[in-house]
Amino acid sequence: MSLDKIIIVFAVITSILWYLNRGKSSRKTHRAQNLTARRSQSPTAKLRSISSSPQAHLNLIPKQSDVMNNSEDFLDFKLLRFDIFNKKQQQTIDEMSQCIRQPNPLLLGLTSGELEPKELIALIKSDAEMTAKIINTVNSSLFSLRQPIESIHHAIVFMGVTAVKSIAIQFILQQSLSFENKDQAAAYKKIWISSYLSSSFVFLLAKHLDKKNAAELSTLCLLISLGDMTMLSYKPSTANLYLSQASLFERVRDGQLSLDINSSVIGKVLAERWKLPKSIVEGIGNSLNPLINDKLNNDLPIEDAQNTLLCYFSCRLGDLIAFDGVKDIFQIGDDGVEALNSLDFFHVQKNIEQVGLEKISHLFRDQSFISKAKKLIAQIAV
Repeated sequence: MSLDKIIIVFAVITSILWYLNRGKSSRKTHRAQNLTARRSQSPTAKLRSISSSPQAHLNLIPKQSDVMNNSEDFLDFKLLRFDIFNKKQQQTIDEMSQCIRQPNPLLLGLTSGELEPKELIALIKSDAEMTAKIINTVNSSLFSLRQPIESIHHAIVFMGVTAVKSIAIQFILQQSLSFENKDQAAAYKKIWISSYLSSSFVFLLAKHLDKKNAAELSTLCLLISLGDMTMLSYKPSTANLYLSQASLFERVRDGQLSLDINSSVIGKVLAERWKLPKSIVEGIGNSLNPLINDKLNNDLPIEDAQNTLLCYFSCRLGDLIAFDGVKDIFQIGDDGVEALNSLDFFHVQKNIEQVGLEKISHLFRDQSFISKAKKLIAQIAV
């Protein structure tokens, strides 16, 4: 074969290889672009694009860079099921269960339904240690209160039934846990703050949406963190995920890779073993679904889908403040509502529209709601 023919053959082979490699790269980019395009085509997204209002508004379309960096993992990611376990998973669940002690019996009373102030006072006062712990907690540097709280009655009058009940439930969970090092304790504090804020947010959201189960959703949001706390106690190195500003997607993905389990699975198992109300058990089990599911209304009754979405959204707001250090989620700019662009919120907008919760978007323009939410955030020293 002549030299000219050899050169031509070499050039053809090189061109074919280049084209094949380019195809692989373009397919990955195309998948990422399609992922973003699905959101940009929604009616709500179009309204946002033409709005010139300077007020806070929801912006739940992930940044192109986030999609590009995580598209392969995110598109292919699957949550582990909580109804079928293999032998290894069952062993891990049993080992994790041994890392958290049976909770104080008062937990059942605190989660059984909405409590009147007198009922909550009587319940808490029946346990002297809990009474002292709650008063010490509300008077600690964790809360930015201007005057000292002297009694449970005073705490309820000043902070409200929901806040005091939340602190009581968190105290019970804390009693059941043990940590080996400072990183675990620091990570637990962030989980504590996130779940407290989540509980407060969902109560406020539910009230503004005229939902009758605001107190129940508030309790559920607190207990959604049960799985995170258990995983943190079981595997100390998990603390790094909470201290490094990892997203929910990254925490769930890494948890499933290292432990073959996720927080909703272990949380549901424990809630079931503790004989907590069925709505709490199922709520914990569904808590991660909005991360990967853009059709909640197809998998759950409409009321359950709304409850699941409200809790998920509120938990992600709590995460932004506790884990990411966002000071004002209502502020326009990089440190405000734009933080809702992450993949953790990717399916939220579509689900909001499908389950009939569009009013959530309006609340981010409602000065009354914003003012109340900011007061809740200001109470906590993050």
